[in-house]
Amino acid sequence: MGLIRLIAAAALVPLLVWAQTTATQTPVTQTQATPKRPRVALVLEGGAALGFAHIGVLEWLEAKRVPVDVIVGASMGGLIGGFYAAGHSPAEIREIARSADWPMLLGGETAFRDLSYRRKEDRLAFPTRLELGIKNGLVLPAGFNEGHQIGLMLSRLTLGYPSLNSFDELPTPFRCVAADLVSGKLKVWDSGPLNEALRSTMSIPGVFSPVRKDKGIYVDGGLLDNLPVDVAKKLGVDLIIAVHLSKGPVDPKQLGSLSAVLGQSISVMIAAAEMRTIQLADVVLVADLAAFGTSDYGRNQEIIAAGTAAAEAKARVLGRFALDEADYAEFQRKRASRTRQPLRRIESISVAGASTGSTEAVAQKLTEVVGKDPTVDSFESELTKTVGQGRYASLRYHRATADGDGVEVAVTPKESGPITVTPAVEINGVDSSNTRFSIGSRITWLDFWGYRGEWRNDVWFGSHFGASSEIYKPFTPNSRFFIAPRLYVDSNPFDVYSSTKRVAEYRLRRQGMALDAGVQLNRFSELRLGYQLNWLRASLRVGDPTFNSVAVRRDAVALRYSFEGQDDAIVGRRGVRVATRVEYYPNFGNNLGGYTLAEGGIQDLIPVSKQNSLILGLAGGGVLGPLRSGFLTFSLGGAQRLGAYGVNEILARNYTLGTFGVLHELKSQPSLFGSKVFLVGYAQAARARDFQNDTRYPANATGGVLLRTLFGPIFVGGSVGDSGHRKWFFGVGRFF
Repeated sequence: MGLIRLIAAAALVPLLVWAQTTATQTPVTQTQATPKRPRVALVLEGGAALGFAHIGVLEWLEAKRVPVDVIVGASMGGLIGGFYAAGHSPAEIREIARSADWPMLLGGETAFRDLSYRRKEDRLAFPTRLELGIKNGLVLPAGFNEGHQIGLMLSRLTLGYPSLNSFDELPTPFRCVAADLVSGKLKVWDSGPLNEALRSTMSIPGVFSPVRKDKGIYVDGGLLDNLPVDVAKKLGVDLIIAVHLSKGPVDPKQLGSLSAVLGQSISVMIAAAEMRTIQLADVVLVADLAAFGTSDYGRNQEIIAAGTAAAEAKARVLGRFALDEADYAEFQRKRASRTRQPLRRIESISVAGASTGSTEAVAQKLTEVVGKDPTVDSFESELTKTVGQGRYASLRYHRATADGDGVEVAVTPKESGPITVTPAVEINGVDSSNTRFSIGSRITWLDFWGYRGEWRNDVWFGSHFGASSEIYKPFTPNSRFFIAPRLYVDSNPFDVYSSTKRVAEYRLRRQGMALDAGVQLNRFSELRLGYQLNWLRASLRVGDPTFNSVAVRRDAVALRYSFEGQDDAIVGRRGVRVATRVEYYPNFGNNLGGYTLAEGGIQDLIPVSKQNSLILGLAGGGVLGPLRSGFLTFSLGGAQRLGAYGVNEILARNYTLGTFGVLHELKSQPSLFGSKVFLVGYAQAARARDFQNDTRYPANATGGVLLRTLFGPIFVGGSVGDSGHRKWFFGVGRFF
């Protein structure tokens, strides 16, 4: 760091001599022109959360009336510089840093509430964020974060500007840099949509998906030029102020893992490039950020203060270039005169980048929404819901013309194509003495048979074996009404208990076909009515023949309604979830028909503090008519339905089950992998009557730890119940 200060001081000497000579040899008189002040460029380094220090530098420069004529940046430095160049004040940028939802912006996951109903079903059935594509083989995503949410923020903050012929038209002329993966060269963004340039400069490889434009694929500019002083030099400025984000010396003890070594290796290469360009700067401000990490987005206000301190440390040098109050006021007036106000109301919409069929449907839906509520907030909400349908990676927008009220929406399709694959691994340790393992995947062909049509296929191998296929077809592209034919076959273990002991294991095989018609009432709920042809076979695998084997066809008329109003598929903190079904099985002479079955359940999560929510639940079901087989009854047992009991330990003709509990969130922070840790505890009590009309009143208390990860939930817990029932259990991939 002493070398950096020495270089900066040496580079500054000629400029200081020039300033002193001008002051002594060219006194200002009424007959002499005021000497022209130096044209100043501010260069901002990339550094993820550490880049918030640039806000403090901008605040100090404005407070001391030091003008910034040009601003250049990379990565987070490009974002901060771009916001300032677009006319936002340092105070406004500080508030953006403070109020932004950084876990959402960095995690990249579309909120569960914004998903379409079909995608909610996907997340519930396969609670993982890992999604592959089929395009000349299996394709991994280009980044864990498709960048939709960060793209919306960038669009909103730059909405006053259409696609520009030059970024010199901005209130403060601006440049940012990106690395082109195709050519291997540096891309200097100096024109076009400003939000596209900003989205490009901060696209960390592997974290954010890259920006594709023309023949280029652009990622974080910090890879090639993290402190682009050379870019500023080419703009013909007189004075370059560079802001260096110093992380201090590295503790060797922190380089004990593969990820740490790889990360530091990249940092060393970037730092070497910075040392070459920093020599071109006239003034170097060094922000001491050794106490912070690149992921400390929640400490943005402290990091901003470190930037202010860096500028204050060079106050005597920077003060030489300050303007008097009148001149600085004129400078800011001219800057403000070039600032364009963002749209308050949206009058027209055009869509680019989507396929021909979907472009019209997307534009029609967006136009309907803004026709009812033309505000930007409403428009952005609908863009997110469109992404929540699963067919697009992200949607950005910018003003169509400089003085118009229209916007152009840029659609980024998923690079993996219309066929997605969601893999899953399940380890079911609900019975710790009989752990079961399964692997599976959901393969979905989006826009099959037209826009919003789908062909969904599930396959499972292991303890749970099966396959299913469903075609979903809306009546029109934006219709809520649909038809859905499907086929299925599955085979699952079915345990039978006596007292607290598992005495037999049957194999329950089912296959069938169905045709449903229904309506998606909104993105939270669906109503279906259909006819099913079902074949069922139950055969003893090991143990005592408690039940007679069954092989029978059972047709059914089924009515189903579900509402998914919680805020997360795995562990919600608020909202209501409802599931109901009514099924009628005609009697075709096989003695297993002629009855009606009805079941429903509701769970309500009520937040009572920042980290705690109450759990309230009620479920019940019953059968009207003869019921002659235990394989057809309702089942209680398992982690969420009387955890002290084994799965299927209680087989009931009718039942009611009540739940009361508390959920506590231990950890919540911005994370690529979406990790959150919860403690959960709840008590349950039930009334159950079996098909021999015997009634029992089981109860238990359950507690555990649940980790929500990118790859699904991981949980460990235990339960204590009545009559000597007690279990500990664990699971991976699903909360059984």
